[in-house]
Amino acid sequence: MKKKPNKKAIAQCFVCLLVLAGLIFVTKYLEKQGTEKPLFHNLAEEKGTKITAYDNAGTSPCYMDVEFTEERQVSYIRILWAGLNADQYQLEASSDGVNYTVLEQFTEASYLKEQLIELPETVTAKHIRLAVSQAGAVPQETVDAQEKEGIDSRIPVKRMELYKENPWNTYFKELKPILQRGAEGFRQLVTAELPKGFQVSFAGCDLEQVIGADETVYDTLSEKTVHIGYQLTYGDWTVDSPSYEIRVPASNRSADQTSADSAPVNEKPAVLPDLQEWKGSTGAFTLTTDSRILVTAGTEEIADALQQDLLELTGIAPTLVTSEGEKPETGDIVLQLIPASDGIGLGVEGYLAEITDSLSLSAEDPTGLYWSTRTVLQILKNRADIEEMACTLPKGTIRDYPQYPVRGFQIDVARNSVSMDTLRDIAKNMAWYKMNNLTIHLNDNALLAYSDKKDTIEMAFGAYSAFRLESSITGSKGKALTAPDMSYGKEEFASFIREAKSIGVSVVPEIDTPAHSLSLTSAFPELSLATMAESVDMLDLSKPESETLVKDIWSEYLESDEQTSEVTFADSDTLHIGADEYYGNAENYLTFENSMIDFIHSFDKKVRMWGSLSGIRGTGRIQTENVELAIWNTDWADPMTMYRAGFDILNTNSAELYIIPGGGVDYLDTDLFYDTFAVNRFPMSDGSYTFLPEYSPKLEGAVYVMWNDLCDNLAAGISEYDMFDRFYMALPYVSQKCWSPGSDLTKEELEPIAESVLMAPGTDPYAWDPAGDDSSSHIFGTFYEEDFSEPLILKGGNDYQETGLTDMGPVYEITCMVKRTDEGLAGSTQQNQVLFEYGTEDNRYQFKAVQAQTGQVGFSREDWDYSFDYTLPVGEWVELKIIGEKDFTSLYVNGEFIERIGSDETYSEHATFVFPLARIGSETEAFCGEIGSVKASVPETGVLE
Repeated sequence: MKKKPNKKAIAQCFVCLLVLAGLIFVTKYLEKQGTEKPLFHNLAEEKGTKITAYDNAGTSPCYMDVEFTEERQVSYIRILWAGLNADQYQLEASSDGVNYTVLEQFTEASYLKEQLIELPETVTAKHIRLAVSQAGAVPQETVDAQEKEGIDSRIPVKRMELYKENPWNTYFKELKPILQRGAEGFRQLVTAELPKGFQVSFAGCDLEQVIGADETVYDTLSEKTVHIGYQLTYGDWTVDSPSYEIRVPASNRSADQTSADSAPVNEKPAVLPDLQEWKGSTGAFTLTTDSRILVTAGTEEIADALQQDLLELTGIAPTLVTSEGEKPETGDIVLQLIPASDGIGLGVEGYLAEITDSLSLSAEDPTGLYWSTRTVLQILKNRADIEEMACTLPKGTIRDYPQYPVRGFQIDVARNSVSMDTLRDIAKNMAWYKMNNLTIHLNDNALLAYSDKKDTIEMAFGAYSAFRLESSITGSKGKALTAPDMSYGKEEFASFIREAKSIGVSVVPEIDTPAHSLSLTSAFPELSLATMAESVDMLDLSKPESETLVKDIWSEYLESDEQTSEVTFADSDTLHIGADEYYGNAENYLTFENSMIDFIHSFDKKVRMWGSLSGIRGTGRIQTENVELAIWNTDWADPMTMYRAGFDILNTNSAELYIIPGGGVDYLDTDLFYDTFAVNRFPMSDGSYTFLPEYSPKLEGAVYVMWNDLCDNLAAGISEYDMFDRFYMALPYVSQKCWSPGSDLTKEELEPIAESVLMAPGTDPYAWDPAGDDSSSHIFGTFYEEDFSEPLILKGGNDYQETGLTDMGPVYEITCMVKRTDEGLAGSTQQNQVLFEYGTEDNRYQFKAVQAQTGQVGFSREDWDYSFDYTLPVGEWVELKIIGEKDFTSLYVNGEFIERIGSDETYSEHATFVFPLARIGSETEAFCGEIGSVKASVPETGVLE
């Protein structure tokens, strides 16, 4: 018998299925609502809001108007541009749609297709309108794309988003990164999870040797405060978070040491830049005549340099021993390279110094190991003034590293020549302070706007210009590219780059084009953008030959030389292509720069260029990969825009980092600089400041710059001594701000350290030591005296007596008894007669009994000739006394004051004269007469002001 279906059961099952289906539907709906509901409340997407785009029937301006159903508050606006052709535009607000108030005005096109605008204050309005009053032609591909998306192609904006406040602020606060500390010193970063739809990635730490790029928290010797950040993405919007400050305590494995006898723990040694981490112990390491340097693989050159520097500094030259199986003994120094896989996070420039009865110096890279030797030498030099501490180091452990990878100085050698000896002294002293980047500005010209040759285009071509490298290139009329007054040979410059690299200093050659290029355009006038006198130093980039010329010039130093097989720039990893202050066609400029970047990259080099991209606008954009932008003026390049575009950023801002010897910024204002400067802080033209994320690896560091603008008709007699003085006076301060800016070292504490550690061993740029043994220390009192039993007779030409000295200056007193005879002198009696001389044919310093141009007593150095208002009589014994000071040189005759030449005022002629003492007489134009005595001394008033 067939069983009847249970209708009640079927009904119950059907109800259950309906309930289950309903639950699934509700769940899916809620999930869908949860994922689709925007986490950012864009007011322009509210229900009932109208967005209207129109262009007033084809006339300017065009508009995008957002009309709310009622008045809303707005303070943050995001504009997504369809093209980058809107040159003038403004944001406006209205309550009635008729009368509009201007909120913000813009006179240049946005550099990025995403423009973020934070209004100065919140506005309450019913209408927010973008009004574009001037725009260039829209490319056809942009028109097609806009029409495809249903956008009026006459309006150059794709979308405008409006927010009551920055929508990211809530989520920035929610991140709340903290450092968790576990057993045995294990530490890790932990952040809160953001809502679904966000992507969060670690963006970096300002001290990657404390918290690495992979968020590893390394063992630290002492507590460190660091700043970290994140990159957040939501939809099509990616931003960098604010900086989060994290306190990283010393790891458990690095607890402070104490001694059994409760002896005081050694304080952190005073060096510059300040040490990042120190863990003190008790007692001291002592360097003795029995000390050895244990050399391991890869450390040979550093060991040689350390041995020489220790001999220079202490008189002790430890024996070099290959450390195969050798154990360090008391007083020994061990140099070793350790693999990065050891996981201690030192990086390329970090090092570890363990000071016990022996001294162990370790690093992952030779650069870091070399820096460790600079620290050791500075400690020894700083303690040498205390007799009982001579040749000792306080026991303890140093873990040291830089905050920024680029810590630099740039010098303009084009508008005022600088000898290779001075460049070497600069590089060595940079290394002494762990500054690692030296840019050489190799070509430039007089400021044409201030030139006395700007009356006509033809005259402007005659303004001073120089290209300081040896080149085989000659112009269309036979003019050589290389400067005739002074230049560096290719092999000489290549050797200098190698020498600097061996002491941790990367040389960055700069060939500045397409502007500042009069040395090029004067040789190739047909390639000049000679639309007016002030543009003759610019290349006409509409001519393909201009780009060809520039690439030919670079190729000469990037390809093997036919005669020597030398590649001049082989050891330079970064090349500076200039690219600033160009007034020609923007599109041509952008095309040229992109081509030059590709060209330099083809030689596996990084590109550095001046930040001029906010001031030179076109529809194109410069590629950013492997390109450093030196931000020198925030009107020419907005730092935040350039950072967001993807460039690596260098702070070279002119307000804080420029030096113009003899000009308005004669010396770096170290008081102001030390109080206010930060690598991530850029002064804006309106008096405000822009701060880039200090944690970002794209913020590479800072470079201070010396521009020799005062040349040609503006020349102020600036000597190499004057240039070095300005470089050196700023050096300790910039070093500190780039290596360990988080240190609590005050300016008052820094200054005595700088006075103690002074300059690098083996350098004597101030001519403190007339014996020329490079002691880098002050010499006072009489250092040379000669009373000839028979007068020294000189007969002109190649006639001299060597003294065994070099030079002295610029603070000195020189006296000599002389009698001019002019015997045997052929021709005019107003030809040069040199009493004292030092230097080579290319760079001679001479004190003259007769200055050829005037016939008066005078002196010459570095293409400058000076004359006192005094003519030396013939046949009469006279006492000459020369008193040198910084910026001045004075002459006394028979005890009577004659004249003080020089000035220490800006835009006036300086007369610093390092006195030459190598030869009494000359190799080429000696004095004609007799010399009875010579005395040279230094008053105990100090050499430096």
